[in-house]
Amino acid sequence: MSELEDVIRDLVIANRILGNEGVVDAYGHVSVRHPSDPERYFLSCSRSPELVERGDIIEFHLDGTPVEPQDRPFYIERYIHGATYEARPEMNAVVHSHAEDVLPFGIAPTPLQPVIHSGGFIGSEVPVWDIADKFGDTNLLVVDMEQGRDLARVLGGTARVVLMRGHGFAAAAPTLLDVVRLSIYMPKNARVQMNGQVVEYDGIWESSLTDSATKGLPDASIVGNDSRARTIDEILNVTTKPIIVDGDTGGEASQFEYMVKNLERLGVSAVIIEDKVFPKRNSLDGSASQDLEDPLVFAQKIRG
Repeated sequence: MSELEDVIRDLVIANRILGNEGVVDAYGHVSVRHPSDPERYFLSCSRSPELVERGDIIEFHLDGTPVEPQDRPFYIERYIHGATYEARPEMNAVVHSHAEDVLPFGIAPTPLQPVIHSGGFIGSEVPVWDIADKFGDTNLLVVDMEQGRDLARVLGGTARVVLMRGHGFAAAAPTLLDVVRLSIYMPKNARVQMNGQVVEYDGIWESSLTDSATKGLPDASIVGNDSRARTIDEILNVTTKPIIVDGDTGGEASQFEYMVKNLERLGVSAVIIEDKVFPKRNSLDGSASQDLEDPLVFAQKIRG
């Protein structure tokens, strides 16, 4: 078998592998540069990668036109491949994928970075290309060489992959094996990074329900204010975020006044009370009576 036939055979296999791994859908694609003519590359006709066969492979010039006339449909975004080969002569294989796992990193400020050992191929930080920056409002598809070249510009220097905002990614490598490996592990890396993100909130809600539950007691104003204060103080020892305290009914007006002063000394930012009669019962308890406090009595608590 000739070198050329080996390359085409491997390209068919690469399509099948990427399709099987879920990296490329019906509109994703993988190509390889011609082994003896760097101004040409091989890419399947428009077909689901997992179904690609030897007869589906077409030879293209870098500008996306076929070397031989064809009556078969082409991938609309084949310009990604030609423009990348044009801009990066050291790269001999290209993948374009719509993998959903990478999409958040194309629209959020958090950069995609290698977080697993097999994700090291993606580089220390992955650039993001937004087609709207130069071409305005489009359907996000790369439909000509001008758009392909702008994408390839961002996939420059030593970068091997570029995120396409709201679209997917393009990857390039010196060999077909390398680009397949990169394209498989990049979504896996993105998934691990997303799952490992620390989710932070602007503040903390200190609930009487959770405080009671940690002590094995019902949420019925059984846990006293002093016990609640100790819990709140422990929380404030390990965070600088503002705390909003669930004050239940607040008790009598004088009790609520004492509670507020104590919470202020602790550093609590706010307290919320319910207009229910003491002792309150959790609203989730369908069997409990939820009697409301007299409006004038409740107002007295607020006025302090």
